[in-house]
Amino acid sequence: MNDNVATSLQWSAKAFVDLVWPCIAPWMRGGELIPVESAATKEFANSLDVYAGIDAWHLCHKSQAMRGIASRVQKIAGGKAPYNTFTIRYQLEGGTKTEYAKRITAIRDRTGGWLYPYLTVQAYVDQDKKRLLSCAAVRTEDLYTYVEARLGRDGESVPIKSNEDDGNKFIVVEWSLLKRAGVQIRTYAAPSVNHPTGTDTQPPLLLPARAPSSLPEVPPEPAVPWTPKTITAFCREIKASDQDVQAVIKTLYSGNLRSVSPQEARAKWEAYRKDRSA
Repeated sequence: MNDNVATSLQWSAKAFVDLVWPCIAPWMRGGELIPVESAATKEFANSLDVYAGIDAWHLCHKSQAMRGIASRVQKIAGGKAPYNTFTIRYQLEGGTKTEYAKRITAIRDRTGGWLYPYLTVQAYVDQDKKRLLSCAAVRTEDLYTYVEARLGRDGESVPIKSNEDDGNKFIVVEWSLLKRAGVQIRTYAAPSVNHPTGTDTQPPLLLPARAPSSLPEVPPEPAVPWTPKTITAFCREIKASDQDVQAVIKTLYSGNLRSVSPQEARAKWEAYRKDRSA
């Protein structure tokens, strides 16, 4: 991401880029994170947030696909434990449709095609916004389905709390309870931090690749060999971007396009083109 863009982000979006994304990116086979507010006008970024709950886009170059992420980052005062929960706005004093109602509507109405984030990520950072204390990622549909099934149920109901400042109500979902219920979720908890009981404190890169609580990884793409037709088409694409074909092949593939697979070649080319246009 462009440094000038990064510095202009709101503190929570910047903390997500600088602290949270480096932790969770390996869970999603890498890719690129693009905060909505850096890639859209202020009005459209606000609409994506208010209507769809999308705060960032995850671009997976290997799969040539993208998906939306809802992110929430909260500061924790020194010495206090991070809450290690997902929080969902449930009821507003003014009666406006809430985050919970909007997501449930989009999830239920499958034929409507309404946009909502594929993943929900919540993270906690220190007061100085320099250290990630904990974070978790879950499929949005799994999280909201879990909540919907337990609202108002005796014994297993999810807690609903009120904000003392404005009276708005929000749902609190403990990460540990999601795991216990079999919901696929990945979590990270920094060592040497006072965490709630039952919190995992594994470094993010040591989380097992296919743990029962992990998000399923994007399956690797099948290897497709080069053919004269695909080489010609790829070279035409480079030329259409006003680039010197031979210079690009020499720079990216050491002068031999066949030294890498078509998938690797395309990923390098996309990154190269994006870097030159930045």
